[in-house]
Amino acid sequence: MPTERFYHLPQEKKNLIREAAIEEFSRTSVEKASINKIVQRAEISRGSFYTYFADKEDVLYYIFDDLILQVQNFCKEALLKNRGNFWILMERLMDYIIDIYEGRKSLVENQSAAGHEVMAKILSERCGQVGEDDREKSSWQGQLYQMTDCSHLKVENFEEFRILFALCINCMMPIIGESCRAGIQREESRSTFQKQLCYIKFGAVKS
Repeated sequence: MPTERFYHLPQEKKNLIREAAIEEFSRTSVEKASINKIVQRAEISRGSFYTYFADKEDVLYYIFDDLILQVQNFCKEALLKNRGNFWILMERLMDYIIDIYEGRKSLVENQSAAGHEVMAKILSERCGQVGEDDREKSSWQGQLYQMTDCSHLKVENFEEFRILFALCINCMMPIIGESCRAGIQREESRSTFQKQLCYIKFGAVKS
């Protein structure tokens, strides 16, 4: 994670450093990335770089962490705008993640196993892995649960909400990955996801 000194920089300077790092990591993997190129683009000294970050992996961590925070904030805003409608959230979230992926495609695809380990670590941490008693209050999924209108869902508690959320995300992500890799039209991907949502909503057993 960046140091406190980095977070005290003006937002414009932080953005410049982030974009310089994104440009370099979009060009090559974290192992081959050049700190010299990052500091040149960001117009900072190499010494300043090391007062902000421990190493290249630390910068990559910050970039991916920032993207995940953007997704989390989007989820909260979508629920607020749509009166806690969970299904609208899922549909809008798919489009939002595709937009991010298309905008940062090289950044994700150029990363090696080490880069993907950084991403996995952030995802694990941002899922709110805390104690059972505090999990609902502390995790971002806990916040989403509190913001969601569960009156039309078979969801009685936070644990059941987490299961529903995980089911939808586990359906969504392979569709997004295939869409971006194979160049599938967004409408087709959206239609496939909506069919899967219908199975989650209504089940596959005839009444």
